[in-house]
Amino acid sequence: MLMAQWSWYRSQVLRAGHISRDEANAVENERLLAELAADTQREHTRAMDDVAGLLADLERQCRLIAELPAERSLPFTTKRQSIRDVAGMAEALAERVAALRNRANTQPAPLDPPLTVFNEAVPAEVLRILRWVVPGEDPLLAIADVNLDRLVDENAYLRVTPERFFISAQNAVRKQGTIEREFPLSDIRYVRFRERDKRGPVLDVITTDENIRLTFDDWAGKG
Repeated sequence: MLMAQWSWYRSQVLRAGHISRDEANAVENERLLAELAADTQREHTRAMDDVAGLLADLERQCRLIAELPAERSLPFTTKRQSIRDVAGMAEALAERVAALRNRANTQPAPLDPPLTVFNEAVPAEVLRILRWVVPGEDPLLAIADVNLDRLVDENAYLRVTPERFFISAQNAVRKQGTIEREFPLSDIRYVRFRERDKRGPVLDVITTDENIRLTFDDWAGKG
């Protein structure tokens, strides 16, 4: 993509140079040159944004896989490379594209949510995984160890950002690095928290479409 884009860009520059040498039609060509320059810059910027977006996604996915259990490899060039090597290659490409666009290549900062609801500390590997999973650049405000209220309770994580909240089974996060469900905060109509005798509390999150019931283990009712 980069080679094709730069070949096209250079051809447009050569075309503009050829037109500018046509002194006999300089007046008529002035508007043509202005349009050519504007169109070339607009298309070049759009293409470079597309390349940068693809590389950012590639780097994020590689870094996510590197945090998941088991060493993995990916086909890259003519042979398979370790996932950490591929992540490094993706990062180098992303930095090169950022330099061509005169922009900084930034990565999401490590997660440090101000509110955590866990019996002990949040597992470090979970925060490393979520760093590459939570979409956008919104900070992680809170994360909790909860249970999905099903016929058979399932351990899950509840995460909250300024715009959304996410619910995922813990195995889905720790083994596949996936977010199973996400909801805009604007969809929430009510939040109800209830203490229970001899058991952990219950949190009901009522959205426009459903009532999401989450429960906590016994330790959550003791502090």
